[in-house]
Amino acid sequence: MLAILTLLHVLLAPDTDIDGDDYGALAEYLAGCDPRDRASLPYCLPGAEVPGSCSSSIPGAELEPC
Repeated sequence: MLAILTLLHVLLAPDTDIDGDDYGALAEYLAGCDPRDRASLPYCLPGAEVPGSCSSSIPGAELEPC
């Protein structure tokens, strides 16, 4: 039920930052991140614009928030 409510929130208010991490719900959802989890946000390789992870910890990679 919570997943359905989150999806509805993402679709009806895509720019709303549900978890307070400065990323809109739709951007997080499209990157595969959890819009309800403050620690789950889009991370990219330096210079890349496409998110590669929802966590800053990938062995051997220096990731930064996109």
